Amino acid sequence: MPRFQNGYDEVRAVLVRRIDDARAAETAGNLTAARGLWQKAGDSYRRLADAESNMIDRARLFKKASDCSARAGNLGVARPPTAHEPLGQGSGTEDFARKIDAMIFRSQVRWEDIGGMRETKQELRYAMGLQLARQPSGCVIDIPGRILLDGPPGTGKTLLASACANMLGATFFNVKTSDLLSKYFGESSQLISALYRRARDVAEDKGLAVIFIDEVESLVPDRDAADSGAEKRIVTSFLSELDGLSEKKRRSGVITIVATNKPGALDPAIVSRMDLRIHVPLPDGPTREEIFRLQIEENGFELAPPLTCAELAALTEGKAGRDIQRVCKKVLLHVLKECNQRVPELVASGEIGRYALQTRPFTRADFEQAFRAA
Repeated sequence: MPRFQNGYDEVRAVLVRRIDDARAAETAGNLTAARGLWQKAGDSYRRLADAESNMIDRARLFKKASDCSARAGNLGVARPPTAHEPLGQGSGTEDFARKIDAMIFRSQVRWEDIGGMRETKQELRYAMGLQLARQPSGCVIDIPGRILLDGPPGTGKTLLASACANMLGATFFNVKTSDLLSKYFGESSQLISALYRRARDVAEDKGLAVIFIDEVESLVPDRDAADSGAEKRIVTSFLSELDGLSEKKRRSGVITIVATNKPGALDPAIVSRMDLRIHVPLPDGPTREEIFRLQIEENGFELAPPLTCAELAALTEGKAGRDIQRVCKKVLLHVLKECNQRVPELVASGEIGRYALQTRPFTRADFEQAFRAA
């Protein structure tokens, strides 16, 4: 499995030389060489960003990568805007790279952070395990790398995708459909291609990349019901990328996980490309109890006896995990406000930095108030 070939320090040393050489070539008027060196410097910054776990440093490195790509682009031959590109707001390679890099996250979600769903998690763990295992000698196995999660909103589909990425140690592209949709003709298709191109590059360097697209029905709706040729073109582009990842005798290292709460609105060709389709239902009683325990006890808070997580689970039948999380947050904020009424005056006096927040056990009345407000 391909990995980061050079050490972090070695990449930084190469980067410094490339920047020096790029500036020298630019000063000498050798714009072709300078353009190539600035582009390579941007690639080096992206590799450093991929290896960086600190979110602030990672964002800084991605910004430098985009600046290098932009500098390379500015050394190119000027061109008129294309049909899909507004005058004065070019969507060149560096703009696409900046948008795609903004979708990269480091997943910290563990399987144990997700309440219940034992069978669903087991199925996904098995599929991810196949990605990590070595194939038997002389055999070619088409490893499932395209997964459709369907189910009601708030049931934990994003958390499941994040846990998959964390288990694999993969770079996680957390994509919202709005990130890929554009009002300019053809730009959405280019963004989809740029996303998968970036993911393949990351996979080549680091081994695996996970692309997660939520509310995918907004991106690739049924073409028979599509309102425009642009929507059909987007579906075609997405299908092309999915088919490209399934080339025989070759592991791309890119896993696509899409989620929807309206599977009937998806283009049938998209559904047929999915290796696995997993339904994520509303949580049952034991799962709701575990979600309450994760939100309260695992975060260091307590319930006032005789209130229990099992009792709260019984009061939230038909609710999604996100609903339970929202109720717990409302209770916490209510308790904090009640126990820390001096916060505003401490802010005004400048003494808030030395103040330790106070809390108390959560009562049934706290939850009843939160349920009414929900």
